[in-house]
Amino acid sequence: MPSDICDSLLVWLGTFDAVDNTTFSPEDLTDGLVLSSVLNQISPCWFELREGLKENVSDNWRLKVSNLRKIKNAILDYYQEVLELDLVDFPMPDCNFIGEKADEEHLGRLLQLVLGCAVHCDEKEDHIKKIMGLEEHVQTGVMQCIQELMEYEMPRNMGSRDYEKKLELSNNELESAHKEEFYESYAICFEEVEEYKQRIHDLEIQVQLLQESNDSLHTENERLVQRSKTDEHSINHIMSNQGSQDQGNVSQLIEDFHAERFQLEAARDDYKMKCESYEGEIQELTEKCVELQELAAASKRLKDEVDELNYKLTNTATLEHQLETYKKKIEDIPDLRNQIKSLEAQIDSYVMEKGALEDENKRHTLYKNQLEKYKVDIRRLQEELLSETKRADKFSIESEKYKSKCETTENDNFNLLQERASLKEALENVQYSNSNGTPLGGAIIDHTRSRGRLLIITMNR
Repeated sequence: MPSDICDSLLVWLGTFDAVDNTTFSPEDLTDGLVLSSVLNQISPCWFELREGLKENVSDNWRLKVSNLRKIKNAILDYYQEVLELDLVDFPMPDCNFIGEKADEEHLGRLLQLVLGCAVHCDEKEDHIKKIMGLEEHVQTGVMQCIQELMEYEMPRNMGSRDYEKKLELSNNELESAHKEEFYESYAICFEEVEEYKQRIHDLEIQVQLLQESNDSLHTENERLVQRSKTDEHSINHIMSNQGSQDQGNVSQLIEDFHAERFQLEAARDDYKMKCESYEGEIQELTEKCVELQELAAASKRLKDEVDELNYKLTNTATLEHQLETYKKKIEDIPDLRNQIKSLEAQIDSYVMEKGALEDENKRHTLYKNQLEKYKVDIRRLQEELLSETKRADKFSIESEKYKSKCETTENDNFNLLQERASLKEALENVQYSNSNGTPLGGAIIDHTRSRGRLLIITMNR
């Protein structure tokens, strides 16, 4: 809460008859005694707090906080049980800050609650009249506090639509009363300004006439003084020439001149006093005119504010349409909440599905890593297979070579075996011949043996 609004509430607090002072500081209210007196004047049958409060607390802030808490609880009970109002989302004052530090923001909130009790009690008309009798800026701050407090008030046995209508009517009543008083004060100030301007104009004309008359009197006085000097000189000259026969007539003439001069000087003094009084009155009226001009400027500013408020009131239809739209949106809130619940359920399922997908993704990542490893192994094995294939082809070629050699060897072996068989047969024939006494047997045996050794050597190869 701004400090100027708290100051306005402190000024409003001085309008009660139960308090001795008319001006207060935040430190004067920290003990709670002044607030208890004000609340007792608002509702004597309910707020009987003075007996339960600690007096002469001095600088003991704990006792101050205890008193303030009692006052705060009594105000809240008054709202709930007597006024049947609930303060919804209202920023409650912290008694610790008020009692210990005299915090203006929390003190302003507490005074705002006291103000709410005043404008809702049985004597609310008197309190509203006192508010209307305050200065313009104080009145504006107090009315702003009332409107802000009404925004947080919610009757227990009334629907939201009825309460909004009641709140709108209360604001319109306060605004209409404020406008009527403003227009009346503005008209009175304007009439006074015009009256003072006309009076100043008349006085300026009178002063101008008196100034001209004073100048003419000065001129006449100087002429008469010069004339008296000339007459005295001529009279002395006549008296010196004519003697004492005309002395009596000349003396009478001198006395008449002196009397006329005295009358002129008296008239001059009167005109001078009148001029001084008129100048003082002009100075006073000039000061009043300056004050009225300042008031007129302030009234003009207020008129501009009223025009701005009227311009805002012209947009009331649009604002009411927007309000109806918002009300419809508020009525759609249960459906939206159900939709939100279903969406939350879907979100939960999506979250679970996301978790499962993340786990599966992790497994796929693991499988991918293993697959990469297997690809590397396969590539390595393919290279090894290629090298082994090359070796196998080489061995196959060599095997073909060895196979051809083996076939050649087998053919040679078969031929040798046949030759062996033939040699064996020849040997048997030789043996048979020897047994019969043939002489060529030794030579054939030698040839057969040499041929057998040759075959053995060939087979060993």
